[in-house]
Amino acid sequence: MNMETPSTWELMISRHAKNEARVISSRFIEKYSKKFEQRILTNDLLYDLLFSYCSPATFIRLSQTCFAAYAAVHSYMGRSMNINRIFSRFFSDILGFRQLQARTGTLVSGSAALQFFDRSFYPDSDLDIYVPIEYRKDVGQFLFEEGYEFVPNSKQDEDFWDAVNHRRVLDTTGIYAFRGVSAVFTFQKDTLREELKVQLIVAVNCPMEVILGFHSTCVMNVISFEKAYSLYPKATFEERRSLVCASDGPKQEPAMEKYAQRGWKMVTDTRVSDLETSFHYHQKVIRWIGDSHCWTIQLDVSDIPDKLRPDGASPRLFHDPVSASSWKLGYDNFFGGTMEFALTDDDALYLRYVYASEDSLRMLETIKTKFEPLEELRGKAYYDMAYVSMCMLHFRFFSDVQAVVSAMANAFNDF
Repeated sequence: MNMETPSTWELMISRHAKNEARVISSRFIEKYSKKFEQRILTNDLLYDLLFSYCSPATFIRLSQTCFAAYAAVHSYMGRSMNINRIFSRFFSDILGFRQLQARTGTLVSGSAALQFFDRSFYPDSDLDIYVPIEYRKDVGQFLFEEGYEFVPNSKQDEDFWDAVNHRRVLDTTGIYAFRGVSAVFTFQKDTLREELKVQLIVAVNCPMEVILGFHSTCVMNVISFEKAYSLYPKATFEERRSLVCASDGPKQEPAMEKYAQRGWKMVTDTRVSDLETSFHYHQKVIRWIGDSHCWTIQLDVSDIPDKLRPDGASPRLFHDPVSASSWKLGYDNFFGGTMEFALTDDDALYLRYVYASEDSLRMLETIKTKFEPLEELRGKAYYDMAYVSMCMLHFRFFSDVQAVVSAMANAFNDF
C-alpha cells in the first residue's frame, strides 16, 4: 500500500493539534493538581492515610514540592512521630519518665525506638531502657511507682533492692548477655488490655556501648530525653536492610529472625564496596551521634528543666550524654560488621563515653588544663558538661579542635 507524503498544510495541522494537546494536558494537570492540593493536602484524615504508606524519604521529598505539602508533612510527622505514642503504652506519667531520662542519661532503644521511627506497632513488644549503672536504683524506683513488679530470673534475688546491689547477675542464655551489660532486670504490669514488660538493662560503662553491640543495624536507634536518633536510617527505612554485626555473648539468631519476620533483610554476606553505595553504611567513616548520616528528630523539652548533674560541685549538662558519642563501622568477611570505638577512662569525667576520634581525648585534655586551677577554689568538680558541649560543637560546626576551644572560651571563663 502506497502512503502519500503529508503536505505542508497537513504537517502544520498536525503540529497545531499536538500543541493544543499539550496546552489542554498542562491545564488538566494544573487544574487537578490544585484539586489534589486543596482536597487532600488540607484534609489530615486523607493525607495521614496516604503518608502512612510512604517511606520517610518519600514524604520528605513531597514536603519540598509546595507550601501545602510542607505543612501537611510536618503536621503528619507531629502526630505520627509523637514520643507519647510510644511511652503512653507503658507509663501513666510520661513527663516523669522523660524527666528521669534527663536526670540519669537513660536511653530507650530496641524495638520501641524502631517502632517510633518506622511509625509501626508490634503488639508483642516490650520496652527496653538502657541505664548507666550509677542510676539503676533511680529507674527501678520509678518503675515501682508506675505499678510494675520485679520479675527476677533464676539467678537473681527475689527482692529488687537486694538484686540490684549485685553488679553482675545475668542469665547468660538471654539475648542481653553481651558486651557492656552489667545486669538485666525485668518488670511486668498487668492491665485490662495486656501484660506490659519493661527491661531495665544496666550498662557497666555507658548505654551506647551496649547499643553499638547490637546484633544488627536496624535496631541501632536511640531515644534520649531531648532527641531521637536513627544511626543508619537509609539502610533501615528505605532499603529495609540490616547489616549483621559481630557481638559478644550468645548467638543472636532468634533476635535476627524476629526482625526478619518484621520485614528486614539481614545482610550477612556483602562486598565492602556495597557498604558505601546502596546500603548507606558509611564504612570507616568517623560517625557522631546526630551527624548528617543520622536521622535526628528533636523532641519537645519545654517541660524538662532538670538535666543530669554529676554531683553538687559540677554543673548540669546542657544536653544528653549520648550527644558526645562517636564510632566507626568496620567490616570483616568472617565476622561481618564491627563497631569500632573506645571508652573514656578519666577521673575528670563522672560518666564514661564511647569515642572513635582522638579529638575527643584532645578536647578532654584542653578542658582539664583550663579548669584545674579552679579546683582548689571549688573542690573537685566533674567536667562532663564541658566535654559533651565541646564534642557537639566539634562534630556540628568546627572540624578543628582549637576552633572549638575558641568558640567556648567565653563560656569557660564564666564557669
